[in-house]
Amino acid sequence: MEANAARAEVKTAPEEANKARGGAHKARVEAERARTQASTVRGGAGDARGEVNDGRGGAENVHEKADGARGSCGEATAAVPEVAVVIPVRDRACMVREAIASVVAQTHRDHAVVVVDDGSSDGSAAAARQALAQARVPWQVVRQPARGVATARNAGAAAVDSAWIAFLDSDDLWLARKLDRQMAWLAARPAYRIAQTGERWLERGRHRNPRAWHRKEERVFRRGLERCLVSPSAVVIRRDLFADAGGFDESFTLCEDYELWLRLTLHEPVGLVPETLVVKRGGHADQLSRSTWGLDRFRVAALAKLLATTPLGGEDREAAVTTIRRKCEVLAGGALRRGRPEEARRYRALAATAGCLAEELAVAGSACHSYPLHSGMAGCLPQERAAAPHLEPGPQG
Repeated sequence: MEANAARAEVKTAPEEANKARGGAHKARVEAERARTQASTVRGGAGDARGEVNDGRGGAENVHEKADGARGSCGEATAAVPEVAVVIPVRDRACMVREAIASVVAQTHRDHAVVVVDDGSSDGSAAAARQALAQARVPWQVVRQPARGVATARNAGAAAVDSAWIAFLDSDDLWLARKLDRQMAWLAARPAYRIAQTGERWLERGRHRNPRAWHRKEERVFRRGLERCLVSPSAVVIRRDLFADAGGFDESFTLCEDYELWLRLTLHEPVGLVPETLVVKRGGHADQLSRSTWGLDRFRVAALAKLLATTPLGGEDREAAVTTIRRKCEVLAGGALRRGRPEEARRYRALAATAGCLAEELAVAGSACHSYPLHSGMAGCLPQERAAAPHLEPGPQG
């Protein structure tokens, strides 16, 4: 069945410059030998200088580049760390200090820390430099104009050539053995290229029990169509897997993690370390899931992209089409209640044509990077995406 409406080109692939690079995995024997070499790295810029023992060798004077794209760094040049820990932040100077402290306290030492300041105006970059000044691992603070959390994570991943990448939202915390336990679990199971851990949820400082539908398991694609079931703060992912996927889609300012996990979990199992090693803190005013209404609008855009670009097997295709139709009907009903009949019509047009598009792509048997959307589908992409604030998601997912 062919779509009769006009098609619009929507570019979704992230820029090549922001793709994470694949890196060589250093043997642990080499890492242990390198850690015996003492060296001192100076971190910080201007008044924010500090001594950093990177544990690998090499020293580098730190400066802030004139274009503002990069800030201070204290990084070694003698060895490649096993894990790059990427922390995006905007205007969370106090919370990012605590997040960094939880990384600095890790018993696993073969990692580097990259904090990406995404256009902060509250001194978050300076706070990060201060928190990292005495760290005994390589670190750097990257500064960029406000471009969103997807761009910030991609930039951080590209800054260090490690075999693995871990993410930590600036409002979350790690327990001290998080990386140790996770990397040991992965080392014992080399077939896995991505794994997450259990989490503890805090809502305004009080413990909150996850709902049954947030249950984590290895094969999450079909259950993950409804809501995000992979937490960025709990994930460690192979660099080659992240790079092959193209990283986070920078056209999504919200639900960018949901969109990436849809693409990855279609064929990739997500290992689960059965321990609570992450603390997710929610309920604060700038929490993403509380910053705008109707997060399903962004999930619908992600599902439309998936159906338009990725050939799905029969049951997976049916599950994706069923999910997008249900979400579209709910959004259409909400649009009618708010007196927006044209918006409701677009969502219903998308629901009617989603199955057709999926079937056409399944027959074609290949994906594309700039995908054609039925005009009804294009009209359902949230118009405020470019202006949406950059805030990391809270426990709701």
